Amino acid sequence: MALLEVAGVGVRFGGIQALGGVDLAVPGGGVTGLIGPNGAGKTTLFNVVCGLQRAHSGRVLLDGRDISSLPPHRRARLGIARTFQRLEIFSSLSVRENILVAAEIRRRFSRDGSNPRKVADEVIELTGLGPVAREQADTLPTGLARLVEVARALASKPSVLLLDEPSSGLDETETSDLGGLLGRLASDGMSVLLVEHDMDMVMALSRTIYVLDFGRVLAKGSPDEIRSDPAVRAAYLGAEDNPGTTEAASAIA
Repeated sequence: MALLEVAGVGVRFGGIQALGGVDLAVPGGGVTGLIGPNGAGKTTLFNVVCGLQRAHSGRVLLDGRDISSLPPHRRARLGIARTFQRLEIFSSLSVRENILVAAEIRRRFSRDGSNPRKVADEVIELTGLGPVAREQADTLPTGLARLVEVARALASKPSVLLLDEPSSGLDETETSDLGGLLGRLASDGMSVLLVEHDMDMVMALSRTIYVLDFGRVLAKGSPDEIRSDPAVRAAYLGAEDNPGTTEAASAIA
């Protein structure tokens, strides 16, 4: 059984259907990719899973439990954490303080006796942020700031981690390091749902990839199946005036 399941989810904004009957399953202990052209509905789907966007139809289930009616903070307490396409960090705090905030919040609701400072130190070591741990977050380059956001999400010790374009702004080395981190997290049992325009990363990490197009699942399969799917190639190649789309199509090819 999938740890996270989206079943028949639909979302409308006025007369526009942003999502239409989306089904998606994220198993435990692995990376599931979610790709698609710009405006396909990927972030909207994330918002539905986290409770930031109400679905007009369908359900969201976590470990078999229907959480569709729960507010965002309740879903977070049950083990869902995420990052955002638009960078969201506490700019006036240090890197360590950003992570410590999440660890403190988790201790309050989990009541597991964890030491937030120890948790923060462990996450800093895991993510390789030690050299900049004392730096103020808004002084960091974009790539490192995104890694801080990932680290803050990890400090809540989630069972499901939703990452919305985490490699945006990262250089080649940082992207490789992030890919290694996600691989280790998955090996340790974490479920990762990855929205990413870096097709090399998605193809290398994902067991299963879902492709959204105009709010619907266009294709689902292994990386090899997605690479060879004519409908997927057409969806990416269909917007030749969009440079990002064309680059993604080349990567799929």
